[in-house]
Amino acid sequence: MNAPINILPDTVKRLVELLDFEAAIAMVKRWGGLQLSPPKKELEELIGKEKAKLFYDHYGADEIYIATCAAALRNARYLEVIEDLASMTVAQVARKYKMTERNVQYIGKKSPESLAGYNPFDIVRDERQMDLF
Repeated sequence: MNAPINILPDTVKRLVELLDFEAAIAMVKRWGGLQLSPPKKELEELIGKEKAKLFYDHYGADEIYIATCAAALRNARYLEVIEDLASMTVAQVARKYKMTERNVQYIGKKSPESLAGYNPFDIVRDERQMDLF
């Protein structure tokens, strides 16, 4: 799974820069939504001793918040579904991802460009709307 880096929360972007994408996403899947200092043994088993050492050299025993990255992971999955639709039937894709055919069709109508550039943290201001204060 390869979520576009630009749509990841800042805390996870820093993990990607420090470790790599796969290690950061493994941490998100294990501890997403928590503020903690990951247990050393668990972290070593999850991402390997070298990357765990990099993590502890950088963060020490400090607690960090590991975001869930729900929007980024969902969009990455949607991009995979769209890619698979080029070579598989809707029913095959639905079985592969354990989702309904209707959901696969809905995802198939989205453009990959719109998913890759989506950032839920961007504030879009409508110029027609008045300021509150």
